[in-house]
Amino acid sequence: MTTVRSPRTPAAERRADVWRRWVAANALAELVGLSLAAGVAIMVAPWLDAGEPAPLFTATALVIAGGGLEGLVVGRLQWQVLCDPLPVLAAGRWVGATVLGAVLAWTLGMLPSTAMTLLDGGGGQAPAAAPFGAAVQYALAAVLGAVAGLVLGWPQARVLRGHVPRAGRWLLANAVAWAVAMPVIFLGIDLAFALRTLPARILVGMLTCLAAGAVAGAIHGRWLVRMTMGHDVPRRA
Repeated sequence: MTTVRSPRTPAAERRADVWRRWVAANALAELVGLSLAAGVAIMVAPWLDAGEPAPLFTATALVIAGGGLEGLVVGRLQWQVLCDPLPVLAAGRWVGATVLGAVLAWTLGMLPSTAMTLLDGGGGQAPAAAPFGAAVQYALAAVLGAVAGLVLGWPQARVLRGHVPRAGRWLLANAVAWAVAMPVIFLGIDLAFALRTLPARILVGMLTCLAAGAVAGAIHGRWLVRMTMGHDVPRRA
């Protein structure tokens, strides 16, 4: 028996198009932004193991600045999609909020390691292996992602106030999105370090950033369309 499928309305097609462009924008943004931020962190990694406060704080500041650069790229590419359903939303406000969220997230992420290095006095020794299995590590990565998502989404949610109803939903959207995307990043890191050659590691790292951005964008993109255009993204026929 042949099933007759109802054609999508123009509004549904437009919502689906915004969602697809949002996913692509976030994938590209994290490919560029997160790769740059990770590159900065790798370059200053020896300083992060130092026992002296000056190089340690300098390295921490550079990593946080790299996170701000990621926020700049992400915010700009996100706004290029967001200005379709929200044409009155100023680019500077959205990009600035995204940079602020990224800086806050990277700062919170760097504080524990910076404090532990100062307390241990550096030494440059490799960290001890985690006393738990991979499943627990990825579960902790999901928790970390949820917290990071809340931090990332908070400044953006404030910007969305006055433009969409119940803008606080954007916090939940980012928490869920990054709770799923962060284990993807951890898995990619594990795969990269299992490889022997530097080019292969770089390639896997970049593909990981791309995948994490696409996963996060696909998830909070559903909230975005629902919040800004009144309906969920249409399901695939």
